[in-house]
Amino acid sequence: MGRELLVLVKHDCETCRLVLPCLDAAVRAGATLRILSQSTRDETDALSARLGLGPMELDPELSYSERFDPDAVPVLVLLEDDRELDRVEGFERARFELLAEAADVKLDLADLPASRPGCASRARDPDVEAELRARRARREGRIRSRSLRIGGLEDEQE
Repeated sequence: MGRELLVLVKHDCETCRLVLPCLDAAVRAGATLRILSQSTRDETDALSARLGLGPMELDPELSYSERFDPDAVPVLVLLEDDRELDRVEGFERARFELLAEAADVKLDLADLPASRPGCASRARDPDVEAELRARRARREGRIRSRSLRIGGLEDEQE
């Protein structure tokens, strides 16, 4: 399988909007780069249309966000045979170029600033984070359900 780059973004992140045209150009040129949106299909499509980008994949059920657990987006992850080698959260031009070079991907970032902080990952939203923790606990067998028999004189709400 070799090396590839994976990028997680969301529609309401200014830094994501800044780097997406450069990432999209690399994808259109055939780079081994996947762009996944944490946002809904409608939000993602509206962003793509506004920026003139090709269609973007979604991060279904935030499964990649759960797996890589970024604090911020955009996050650029360098993978080798589906194993994480390195990452950059937010935007740092020099680090983006370094990871892109390691994956043999050409990114034209010359017109972008040297760095820009990212936005909080959707996986850090308190409601979403709680859901992801519960999903992980269920998968790991730490949450199990059981049936209880309630007597006729007991209040089932208490």
